[in-house]
Amino acid sequence: MAREELVYSVTATLGSAEAREEYLRWLEGGHAAALLAWARAAEVVCLEGAEGAAGGEGGWRVESRYVFEGREALERYLREGAPALRAEGAALAARLGGVSFERRVGVRRWRGGAGAGG
Repeated sequence: MAREELVYSVTATLGSAEAREEYLRWLEGGHAAALLAWARAAEVVCLEGAEGAAGGEGGWRVESRYVFEGREALERYLREGAPALRAEGAALAARLGGVSFERRVGVRRWRGGAGAGG
């Protein structure tokens, strides 16, 4: 039986396009890669439309997704890595003048595409 994959998503809502760009530089400059010490894969997505990239009522939104090979790997990250990495995010949020974060965990049921393995 294949191991259960968990997707841990963090959606940041930012107040301006400038704040979004600084947040993206921070994510892409090392934060997202730092999670790869625990996660199998990571990606960063700028949300569009009603969900925010155009700076509508909800602000500018960026979603980071991290794939963990099982609940134990996710729980290890939450114990060992999350406290320091979240503190860095909170310091950045304060500098940017307010960023709200929403975190979700889901079980990956299917994945398609080249090399996806179905």
